[in-house]
Amino acid sequence: MPHKPTSWPLAPLLGGLLLEQNDVLPAEGLQMTTALGDLGRAFIPKGGVGRHYRAVSRNGRVLLATDRPLEECGNRIVWLRIACSHRQILSDDESCQWGVLLVAWTPPELSAAASPRPVVYEAHISRDLAPGAELSIDLGGLRVLSL
Repeated sequence: MPHKPTSWPLAPLLGGLLLEQNDVLPAEGLQMTTALGDLGRAFIPKGGVGRHYRAVSRNGRVLLATDRPLEECGNRIVWLRIACSHRQILSDDESCQWGVLLVAWTPPELSAAASPRPVVYEAHISRDLAPGAELSIDLGGLRVLSL
């Protein structure tokens, strides 16, 4: 008999004006051009797989997937996709909502200093929710990523 895991609500992790009603991410996620600030110690690097790198937040509920090592991700303009992540403990279990997936990718035309697109959002790490932030994600360890 398959085990049915409980979904964790994302409401304690997310907040801000970009979310739909009841602090829910849209099914397709959010995509935006973002200037990432220094990520510092907000994420724990988990290494690379091929040309991709992963890191996890201090609370274990936010996964960061990038095209560069974590040390090189700060202070860059990236395409950022924010989506709900799911987890499945056993192969015959249903997958359940678990946390937040951040995918930060440096497009070739933005990494070259030719003619960068206008930056829509600035992302930075702080200890508290930034007043007027469009989106805030709790990373654990008294760190919040605010856009």
